[in-house]
Amino acid sequence: MTRPYVALLLLSVLLTGCKGETSPQSPTPPSVPPTTYTVSGLVTLANGTPVADALVVVADPSPNPNAGKSTRSAANGSYSLPGLTFAGFSFEIVARGHVDASRGIILTEGKLSEAANFVVTPITPVQFAGLGANTTPYRGHSESGITVTPTRNSWRHIINGVPGPAVAFTAPSAADLTGELTITGPKRPMTFTSVALYSSVSAIPYEITGVRQGATVFNLTGTRPQTFGAFTTVTNPNPAAEIDTLIIRMTNINTQNPMGVDDIRLTY
Repeated sequence: MTRPYVALLLLSVLLTGCKGETSPQSPTPPSVPPTTYTVSGLVTLANGTPVADALVVVADPSPNPNAGKSTRSAANGSYSLPGLTFAGFSFEIVARGHVDASRGIILTEGKLSEAANFVVTPITPVQFAGLGANTTPYRGHSESGITVTPTRNSWRHIINGVPGPAVAFTAPSAADLTGELTITGPKRPMTFTSVALYSSVSAIPYEITGVRQGATVFNLTGTRPQTFGAFTTVTNPNPAAEIDTLIIRMTNINTQNPMGVDDIRLTY
């Protein structure tokens, strides 16, 4: 056997042996879970009374990483929302019978727990207080998250009501004896309980229509007898019916008779 042949044979053996060997691998580092944050606090009235079952929800839409995350307050008004990503966002507080509240939340990097308290206000009846002097034009307003808009005939402020002030219209001509107010709420359904109506010298023919997404939910019609200038309350027999729009119409008997509205009671 020649030396070149022996050398080739040894080289082949060495190469064959190396094929079965593997280079050492670096160990895989353990995965680190992402850092999450928690916001906690209280939902109360101004006097400190706790508000239970209030929805606490991130109001920002996608692509905010916290979009749609929510929780509800407990019986003592406390809430806690964990699992939040480090980003700026706003909370909205939605509590039945209360005006919505909101505020921005700023997280501090590395501080895993933040506190945010909310004070909500009960919804009150629409009573037209402090809006204008007697006989001045009424062009609409918002209170307790509810918007009232005159949608037929010209309305004005009057000093009487339950309690005063209120709003009223006088038909400008025999061709148009109907006055109309349209009432809308926030971006979720509301319910209607009652309204106070007024006429100076005549009976009160009325029509009250509740609408949701363009469809009529209820339609109350009737005529209240003359009240000699006092207000009379019309109560909804369907107070749990959910609507997004309320339309109040009254029909006058002549062009000189004021007819009025006050104390519109809705909630959401």
